[in-house]
Amino acid sequence: MGSFAYTPLNLDRSAFRLVRLQKGTAYEIHCELIATTLDENTITYEAVSYTWGSQGKPYSINIQGERLNITFNLWCILHDLRLREKDRYLWIDAISINQNDVAERAHQVQRMRKIYGNAECVLFCLGVASTESANIFLASLVYLRGETGGYRWPLNDAHWETAWENVRKSLRSDYGDQFEKRQQEGLEEILNKQWFRRVWILQEVASARRALILCYGAESVPSHIFVMGIRLMDRCLNEHSQSVVGLMPGPEGFSHMAYHSDLYSILIRFSKSEASDQRDRIYALLGLCTDGTPLKPDYEMSAEDIISALDQHMFGNSTWQQHLAGV
Repeated sequence: MGSFAYTPLNLDRSAFRLVRLQKGTAYEIHCELIATTLDENTITYEAVSYTWGSQGKPYSINIQGERLNITFNLWCILHDLRLREKDRYLWIDAISINQNDVAERAHQVQRMRKIYGNAECVLFCLGVASTESANIFLASLVYLRGETGGYRWPLNDAHWETAWENVRKSLRSDYGDQFEKRQQEGLEEILNKQWFRRVWILQEVASARRALILCYGAESVPSHIFVMGIRLMDRCLNEHSQSVVGLMPGPEGFSHMAYHSDLYSILIRFSKSEASDQRDRIYALLGLCTDGTPLKPDYEMSAEDIISALDQHMFGNSTWQQHLAGV
């Protein structure tokens, strides 16, 4: 079995690839890549938001009879997302994009917002809930989801408080009087996960029309339940976490995407976001802008050249160079 080779996309169109994650329970994961376009696609799909973790690729999957090496994090996600009885259609950057083709990477980065915006649901894969406290926090969200009975009440609806009081009673019965302290510790662990610091998740979160929160091996919950759970816990978040949570699809009346969308404001608000490639830190933040920034993703440019181009075209003072150099 040889190494998988990508068929080039037509970069003159809005082309992109979907991953058909084939059903099953076997150890080996089988997938198929389907090329389509954003303008003509009729396949309902979900987009995956996650962290790559280690850059090493010790695992592999079977794509159309050939091998594609992937990271441990992605291998775990695919195993978690695979269904027993039916195939699942996904967009996953590490598989859907030929990462060795710089022109294709740039082409896909320009279309990231639309790819995530067109998805039926965006899956926020946060990683492993590795402590009992994290599991207690996630259990409280599952209880809250159950108490809503499928209703999506407006932000200030009194039903939320009633539902939360029932959740607290259940948690106290299950975990004792220390559950609130451990619940708070669990929230802190979740918010400290690398996913919240990854710069690309900002576009992915802001573009989502509907989203689910997932931790490996745990039940998923809708993002509006996650948002309301934090709100009902009356927890004051740090500025960065609050900014990320504020971008999530929330209950009716929640100020989704309530931020200034000029480059300067975004740069300041999300200055703690991380990326292994400095160019990604710039391109991901540019993807949130609506102030007409003309720079297009180009992975043949250095980070220094990108900063200089932005400064020369738009700002014309050294203060901006200092800000952009810190991105």
